[in-house]
Amino acid sequence: SITGTVENKSGTDLPSDLKITLRGYEHGSDPNTGPQEVFTQEGVVNQDGTYTFENVEMPENRIFISEVEVQGIKLKSTYGVVKAGDSSLTLPPLTIYAMTDDTSLLVVDEVRVFLDYSGTDVQVFGVYSFHNPGQQTVLVELKDGNEIPFIKNPEGTTAQGYEAMQDSQPFVSTDKGLAIPPSENSYGLISFTTVPKQAKFDLSQPFILPVASLTVFLPEGVKAESASLTDEGLQTIQNINFQVYSSPNVPAGATIKFTVSGEPKVASGTGTTAQPASNTNQNLLIGAGALGLALILAGAWLYLRDRKSVDEEDGDETPEFESSDDVLDAIVALDDLHRAKKISDEAYQRRRTELKGVLKGMM
Repeated sequence: SITGTVENKSGTDLPSDLKITLRGYEHGSDPNTGPQEVFTQEGVVNQDGTYTFENVEMPENRIFISEVEVQGIKLKSTYGVVKAGDSSLTLPPLTIYAMTDDTSLLVVDEVRVFLDYSGTDVQVFGVYSFHNPGQQTVLVELKDGNEIPFIKNPEGTTAQGYEAMQDSQPFVSTDKGLAIPPSENSYGLISFTTVPKQAKFDLSQPFILPVASLTVFLPEGVKAESASLTDEGLQTIQNINFQVYSSPNVPAGATIKFTVSGEPKVASGTGTTAQPASNTNQNLLIGAGALGLALILAGAWLYLRDRKSVDEEDGDETPEFESSDDVLDAIVALDDLHRAKKISDEAYQRRRTELKGVLKGMM
């Protein structure tokens, strides 16, 4: 049997006939195919919030999740995996909160801005870490289908989209955008923009919400001038040098302006700009998915560099996932998003192929 609990923290009574769906996934004999949905069954949540699915086949390594739909939003439990000899499985609680569209309830803990000079343009990456300390799920409607209302890109840059950081607390996909349930753990988003490459140019970064800490990372040899930023000097992170600037306690509505100048330092004897080692740490598009992530400082740069190329000669790779279970969880989430038409076929196939490659390497 499969059991679990729906915890109601919404402040209102749930329907007496609230339906719950149990989904099961299995990994086939070919590790390249990834887990496939093999089981679906609907049930009803009991008045005390518990639910039970009886007479469910439970072969070893089958993955189960439960799902309810509230106000048109599908909420999922954390997954459970059947171990050898299990005849029952209890899934982690699935919590329902009240919902609001007030994004000011979110707390932005840190923003990191990275500039990358490797392409024909300068790529500007904004890495946002934030959390929802309240007791309501914050609904975020994407403006024009792709703009997150509480994140503003630097003025004068060309927007390219958003991605979720790999260790972010998971977002919830909705018809109009995403939902951010209360959590002590951090959510993470990366915004991608570009600006024409010039010897000297200005950047203006507006902030909708207050930010506890802003840090700007520039390649060695590139400098920023700003009355709002403090020069923290050259810092080495995993053998990569960054010129670092900071600004604490940025108020809501503020705009941090700075002038960027210089050229990235050229590696000795190579005639090319020094580049950090690449890895396979690629993440889902936020429009395509909602995997979470906690972005470590050096990992951010390695991840951003890998969006353009993978140095196959470099054998020192930093794995995106700690275990095959993490990869399976990512594939299950990706399949769900594709089924809900939240990700294009092209992006889905590309990301699924990447995940299958990671999983195969762990087998």
